[in-house]
Amino acid sequence: MNGIIVNKWAMGLAVFSFGFLSIGSFLFGATATTSVLRGLGGGVLFGSSLWLAGLLVNEEKDVIEGDPEGEVNAEVESTQESTEESVELE
Repeated sequence: MNGIIVNKWAMGLAVFSFGFLSIGSFLFGATATTSVLRGLGGGVLFGSSLWLAGLLVNEEKDVIEGDPEGEVNAEVESTQESTEESVELE
């Protein structure tokens, strides 16, 4: 996942949440001020939660993209060493 894509999704969710909560609150009898405040709160809450989740996924992906050959070579070397030790013991 690209950081720019996550930011666009988070902004889209924030705008959608603002509209949905504002209109829904107003239709169910809240005053206009209360509706707008609920929309702002929901937009910030849901938008920031998606943005932070995407940020964590991007950070973890960078750690995984390290040197996979180094890990494979270390496993092969440890297997070869244990095989050589077992041959020497027999």
